[in-house]
Amino acid sequence: MSKKRLPEKELVEGMTPHTAHVDELADVTWDELGLEPTESDYKAALKRIESLFDVAEPGTPEGDELEKLVTWVEAYEDALDREIIRQRKSSPEIDVNLDEL
Repeated sequence: MSKKRLPEKELVEGMTPHTAHVDELADVTWDELGLEPTESDYKAALKRIESLFDVAEPGTPEGDELEKLVTWVEAYEDALDREIIRQRKSSPEIDVNLDEL
């Protein structure tokens, strides 16, 4: 017996950011989106988060904006952390004998 494969359009029909479960959402990289966020984007997002933090209510446009910005900032910081780890792994270690200095 073969299983019917549903097209993606049918699988996501009716799904919204508020009704989808995390395991149903795909991980997308900055490169796949064609984006290259900058430090100034990051700082602007932090500043906007600060301004929304005490006034935004869940389910409002401000609350939705705050949620998106926090997610963006977390993704940006995770990408920076991965890049730092990659650089450390690929850089040769320096072997220095302090007695020779």
